[in-house]
Amino acid sequence: SVDQLRGDMPHTYRDRFVKGGLRRFFDEGAVYSNAHFGHTTTYTASGHATLATGGNPREHGLVGNSWIDPATGKTVYCVQDTGHTLLGKRSTRESAGTSPKNMLVETIGDVLIDATEGRARVFSVSRKDRSAILMGGHKGKAFWYDGETGGIVTSTYYYDKYPKWVAKWNDAKHADRYKGAVWDLLRDRSSYIYRDQDEREAELTHPQLGETFPHSLEGLEDRALYSVLTVTPFADELTADFAKEIMLNEKLGQSGVTDMLMLGLSVTDGIGHVFGPYSLEAEDNILRLDALLADFFAFLDEQVGLDKTILVLSSDHGVDGNPPGQRMGQLNPVTAVETARAALKARYGDDREYVHRLVSPYIYFTPALLKERPGDIAEMEDHVAEALLDVDGVAYAIPRHKILAGGLDDSPLMQRVARSFHPELSGNVFVIPHKFYRIYTTLRYTATHGTPYDYDTHVPVMFAGPGVSNVETGREVGPESIAATLAALLDIDPPAGATGPILTEVVGE
Repeated sequence: SVDQLRGDMPHTYRDRFVKGGLRRFFDEGAVYSNAHFGHTTTYTASGHATLATGGNPREHGLVGNSWIDPATGKTVYCVQDTGHTLLGKRSTRESAGTSPKNMLVETIGDVLIDATEGRARVFSVSRKDRSAILMGGHKGKAFWYDGETGGIVTSTYYYDKYPKWVAKWNDAKHADRYKGAVWDLLRDRSSYIYRDQDEREAELTHPQLGETFPHSLEGLEDRALYSVLTVTPFADELTADFAKEIMLNEKLGQSGVTDMLMLGLSVTDGIGHVFGPYSLEAEDNILRLDALLADFFAFLDEQVGLDKTILVLSSDHGVDGNPPGQRMGQLNPVTAVETARAALKARYGDDREYVHRLVSPYIYFTPALLKERPGDIAEMEDHVAEALLDVDGVAYAIPRHKILAGGLDDSPLMQRVARSFHPELSGNVFVIPHKFYRIYTTLRYTATHGTPYDYDTHVPVMFAGPGVSNVETGREVGPESIAATLAALLDIDPPAGATGPILTEVVGE
């Protein structure tokens, strides 16, 4: 999974891909150029859970990267698990105790392990904890990069202590090889589409990397270096190198049963947020990603044989990108909450804050106060939804009770809303911004995602390997089909929550 790799991007650069990298899918595999997620919550957690389970948030429960616990009003991070701790020293909230417990259904890796009576091994590694954990499933093993130490961490959910080979990897301090490194263009500037867009008004200036090439890491202290690596191609190099260590030390593909390795390459997301997908940095990163995949696939061929390997490539979401000439609008969460509170104050005549927070895409009411007016909740949702339509940037505001009652029309957008809604985890009013508006940010990103529009739902879906037909099709499919299609190739049952049909171009009629 290449985080934030919008579906058009591989096609934009395909004529410059090296042999054996992304070109392998075009030359040998099945390529779906019109693949879109079926949900509106185009966030990292939702997307990776869908890739692994074949379900949408309605099934797997990952309604966003974070949400509000409707019982307590506390924020829940998608892979948060206070019953476990980290193996490592990272102290940030997002990784302080993690596991896949918030994912409510099984993954394709879980099914594979069960089908082989535990003999299959499933491993996952990424720069992000949520990417690694959700792809790795309940029964696999997950590792992720620590931006504080430059090492690899995992959770006590998976291990009581590091395997010796992981401890050895961390002791070697691989991230330190980038001290003083310079990220410069991989090829001659004249060959780049965005050669004249190295400095744009829409682009942020990164505090350590600056705005234009070359981007130097010279003089950074350790912790600053380890953090900055996540918005350079170097973090993907570390991820791929650790994936090779998994292959070698766990002897994947050597035991006579099918093993599974999930590789979450997250740098495209970091670079996209800072510089935007229409930047010279993003273009150079895609070319470097292609070269990295060519090297990794060659490694797989050497270790196992690509004639015995199914390759699948997709992404967790697309990106809006600040297209040239298009100004992005802001749907301000503070304004939305204040408007909702004012509407309820006017209706009920008191100053109590019935509206708790907006955690995209939901307005959540205050749990304790809801207990005082249980019979009024539907009416309160209607009042807030009507008021929010006057907020700049709000296209739709849909009351929870309407979704629960099946009151949405059958338009593609409303059906995406239905697939995104979980009755126990979603909030009281579902808020959808206008196209080219952003919610949950203060426009601190050059580009972002999180809406139901095509630029955020569009991702690549590509297969290559033995038995896969060489075909490129523009028929609309969804990443929800990946899990069921892999199950068909492996002759095992699909995950219980899978909703997508099997891709016949991959497995045949």
